[in-house]
Amino acid sequence: MKTAYYKYRPLYHIGAKGILEPHPFTRSIFEKAEIYYSAPKNYNDPFDCHLKLHVDDSTDAEWERYYDSLGIQYPDQRAIIEVIKSNKRWRTDPRLAEGIGENTHCEIYEESSVFCLSKKGNSIPMFSYYADSHWGISIEYRFSDREVPCGFPFGDLSRPDTWYGGKVIFRDVEYPPAFPELNYHRVYGTDKIVRSLMFTKHHEWSHEEEFRIFRRKVTASSVQFERNLLTRVIFGCRSGDTEVNMVKGWLAGWPSDVVLSKAETATDQFELRIKDFDTVKAI
Repeated sequence: MKTAYYKYRPLYHIGAKGILEPHPFTRSIFEKAEIYYSAPKNYNDPFDCHLKLHVDDSTDAEWERYYDSLGIQYPDQRAIIEVIKSNKRWRTDPRLAEGIGENTHCEIYEESSVFCLSKKGNSIPMFSYYADSHWGISIEYRFSDREVPCGFPFGDLSRPDTWYGGKVIFRDVEYPPAFPELNYHRVYGTDKIVRSLMFTKHHEWSHEEEFRIFRRKVTASSVQFERNLLTRVIFGCRSGDTEVNMVKGWLAGWPSDVVLSKAETATDQFELRIKDFDTVKAI
């Protein structure tokens, strides 16, 4: 089943000569069928993708289970591991705690990339923040779990763990009322570790209804997508014929139909209502 997702984009930016010109990254979405997976470490929210695992309140039992697992994983180091465990060295040697979670943190934040979408195409704040104060657009993509635009082939239908080479996780962002569990000993080896570090944001962001595609250990890069996944362009309520004609030009030769819509302010409530007004037909 295909689901609709939305990417809010500006149509203009200030060029090198200080002149307003078409935004090159937005233009590349249409002319190159290209989207960009960004580095999560660069996000401006000081909590989003900046959370850290810790062992601050770990119990002795949790440390012991941790070293038991290391003994199984590294049998040639079992003698040393048993000494650390029997002496409860984590109580006296802070270096043991300092190294915990560092590799996971690097793998998720430093070496990976994310593409963010919204499940809502008529968001007043999103048009304001990301689409140039309603002069820009909201681009609708429709895809199924087998069509995620991530740069990797889907994989074996019978084995979900191998989809997209096992490198891609996609899901809705969560907005819990409480801070997520970040104790390494309690989340490692479970889906909570990625959910907490990559798919959890403060509840004040819940209006975004965000959907994320996370590429594990794949650095930031541009990715080409199948053009038939782009199904609609919603123009902000302040845009006009100039903006519509520019996007139509970018869609020249598009191989599938693209519906053009306009966000209009309602007269009886705070709402943007989407009205279709044209369709760019496939060539």
